[in-house]
Amino acid sequence: MESAGGSSRDQPSYHLVLNGPGLTLDRDVTEAQAWEVMAVIFGQNVSAPINNGHGPNGAGPTAPSKETGAQAAAPQRKPRTSVGEYLRATKATKNTEKIAAFAAYFQEHEDKELFTREEVSQQFQAAREKKPGNFHRDFNAAIRNQWIAVDSDGSNFYLTNTGYDAVHNGFKGDSEQER
Repeated sequence: MESAGGSSRDQPSYHLVLNGPGLTLDRDVTEAQAWEVMAVIFGQNVSAPINNGHGPNGAGPTAPSKETGAQAAAPQRKPRTSVGEYLRATKATKNTEKIAAFAAYFQEHEDKELFTREEVSQQFQAAREKKPGNFHRDFNAAIRNQWIAVDSDGSNFYLTNTGYDAVHNGFKGDSEQER
């Protein structure tokens, strides 16, 4: 990416060019967009801007960091959300709701679309929640609520659209009650 000069708002503009088989991208982007692209391409190890948003000596963004371990963490990165924090934020109170919330947590915070019953069961402990007395009944109730569904392989599960909506709407609406 190379700087293409200032915009009408005195905000640096960058020119992004990406060429490859079947792909050509050639456009101007804002500085914020340039940093987002770099973060996607290079991960979160992109150095922060220097000199009011420009790289050293006004040369544009700095190169990705080669550091490893704790030094490689980018300063703009948000702290991670624990499964317990996520559970509290969803206001899940019933075991079936917690199961759906764990499925959403997998998808949103662990980039994991598929999960097993055992992985969900382990989340109760990770969140410091009491494990249900009849976990299989509650897990099956979450399936009957159509919050989670079995994958085509028969041993993995995923969060459904209905489950996503239930988690993000505070579980308002009809659901099968636990016994």
